Amino acid sequence: LKTAKNNATELDPWIQWQRRLGYIPLRTLSSMVGSSIGLESLKGVPMPKGHMDDSIMKGKATNRDKPKSVPNRNTAPMQTVGWDIFGPCNSPSFGGHKYCAVFVDHFSRFCWDYRISR
Repeated sequence: LKTAKNNATELDPWIQWQRRLGYIPLRTLSSMVGSSIGLESLKGVPMPKGHMDDSIMKGKATNRDKPKSVPNRNTAPMQTVGWDIFGPCNSPSFGGHKYCAVFVDHFSRFCWDYRISR
């Protein structure tokens, strides 16, 4: 598997166009050659096989050390309640409220919101 650090692929027009177009797959780029203006320079040039750019490899990497699901640590409603307050909002509500407080029960995920005037 070749990477972008290999000098032979640095000057390859296929790789240059792949980078210019946001790292699209080379097969997609190959299908665009006949119908796109500007890609005429790729006609007759062999497409590299098995090339994977370092940026693509980093983007496809997954974090495997995290658990797939986080267990619910709460065993009863109202055991843990998270909250947030935000405002002032640019346009007040119909009741004239510019702030809002939001409470979330972490066990049931039930939410309460309270609108505040000042």
